[in-house]
Amino acid sequence: MNTLLLALRNLNRYKTRTLVTVLAVLVSVLISIIVDGFLRGVFNLSTYNLLAYESSEVTIYGDGYFDKRDEYPSENLIEESEKKAIFNSLDNRGYLYVPRYKTGATLLFYNESEEIEIELNTILIGLDVEKDSTVYSLSKFVTDGTWLTNGKEGIVLGSKVAEKLDVKIGDTLTVELNGRDGFKEVLDQEIVGVVNTENPAVNSSLVFMSLDVLNDYLYLDGAISEIDVSDGSSLVAKRSFTNEINSILPLGAKAYYYEDVNSDLMAIMTGDMGGCYFVLIFLFVIAATGISNTMIMALMERQKETAMMITLGFSHKDISFDFVLEVLLSGLIGAVIGLLIGLMILIPLSKSGIDISSLVSSDMDYGYRVPLLIRPGVYFESFIIIPLLALFFSVLSAYLPLRHFRKKEISTLFRGI
Repeated sequence: MNTLLLALRNLNRYKTRTLVTVLAVLVSVLISIIVDGFLRGVFNLSTYNLLAYESSEVTIYGDGYFDKRDEYPSENLIEESEKKAIFNSLDNRGYLYVPRYKTGATLLFYNESEEIEIELNTILIGLDVEKDSTVYSLSKFVTDGTWLTNGKEGIVLGSKVAEKLDVKIGDTLTVELNGRDGFKEVLDQEIVGVVNTENPAVNSSLVFMSLDVLNDYLYLDGAISEIDVSDGSSLVAKRSFTNEINSILPLGAKAYYYEDVNSDLMAIMTGDMGGCYFVLIFLFVIAATGISNTMIMALMERQKETAMMITLGFSHKDISFDFVLEVLLSGLIGAVIGLLIGLMILIPLSKSGIDISSLVSSDMDYGYRVPLLIRPGVYFESFIIIPLLALFFSVLSAYLPLRHFRKKEISTLFRGI
């Protein structure tokens, strides 16, 4: 208790040093809380939008398809007999799934008023309309026209695809795409709907058709590119879910986790987070250096006081503990204030978001599956870990200079050398 009271008195006596320590910890904690909120918020939203509109938690491919998936190889499809066997296995486990055929497609539209032909490269997905809504949320984001119907012709465009082509509902597009074994097929399809999701990659590059219709045009004989699977939970399935599915698949087919299917995107997001957290650690080191310097100054100023305490019977351990306690208390004040300010900033921003459209073009593919209105998250575990890290660096930066002064003789301390 006496040591605590002494430390509190010293905080009041040496106001400048206390203020420097408080500000160093406050700024470090505040910046870290805000950056962590935005980083994790963007990462989690990007993952959610990826799984809600583009890629399921687990994807099943035919033999040899995964390694060439970016090329949409039509020679490595899941055939009809294999597809039925997989469906039966998934139905027995109660998993949600949707079959899809995916291929590159070129859309052509002749604008009669301006007498120009517009061409756009996209990705066309043929899907089972009824099953798709059990895994994806695409049908909820039709902003113009209607969603697809099984067995009926028509095409649904991402909102940016429609904007680039300058088309509207009822216009007819010419679709050039690859069929079975790589042969080219040309279709004329009427635009029946436009989707505008929170995933910019879907809006800017995807078009959708009924799998039944696509099967007839491309002579697929029931073959598909992939089967997208979900466990039906609101939480992201763990990687072990992939192993469960692989245990029930027939020979040749294999299930892959979404992190593996979208490895390039995950590498970008993980790398960005790692780089930013490295900067935050560097920020803590800078703050700790400032605290260490103020501690050295304090020790220089209080050498005679320290010598007097030793002659009164205080041990080096007691004196060191007193100095460290002062830094700990001032750091605790800074951490608490930083947390409160961080909360006051993050909570409103998590609701309103920050519009970055003035910084990033809506046509730019910047990797993340988030709209141009980004929202940070409020993660309470960060409100524990970050202050503890700040206090750890503060105490460590205070303790290291003390080791040098503990070796000095009392006579040397009295002379202030």
